[in-house]
Amino acid sequence: MKLVDTLRFSVSNLSQRGLRSWLTILGIVIGVAAVVSILSIGTGMQQTISTQLGGLGSDVGYVMPGFQRATRAGQGMMMTPRIGSVSITLTDKDLQAVKSTPGVKTVNGVVAGRVNIQYYGENISVQAYGVDPIASQEISNSRRRIR
Repeated sequence: MKLVDTLRFSVSNLSQRGLRSWLTILGIVIGVAAVVSILSIGTGMQQTISTQLGGLGSDVGYVMPGFQRATRAGQGMMMTPRIGSVSITLTDKDLQAVKSTPGVKTVNGVVAGRVNIQYYGENISVQAYGVDPIASQEISNSRRRIR
């Protein structure tokens, strides 16, 4: 069979089976579009997650006791460290252990708790945090230099 005969046979076959031909073309187009879309979504999600994780700071880590359970407290979220039904805390000994870890530059221990405040006869309960101001400043400065 010559090339001309093959082309003539192909065109006559396409014209006799028009619906099947168009459905095949449509299936190929939809398949290619689906693969391109899935790859694009995957790449976009990977870049979004990398950007969000990079914003946290690659040189700052947090050590928290036990397992965290988020509970709604007033207008914010309160994190309650618990293992089973027993509350646990980190001690000064734990803080020193983290400080002595190779590669750790600054450690900032945080004391947190609920405090009742009375002002002009109104009582309010707030979450208070106590930090080492020098260590907190060093951590803030190192995060600004990285960004």
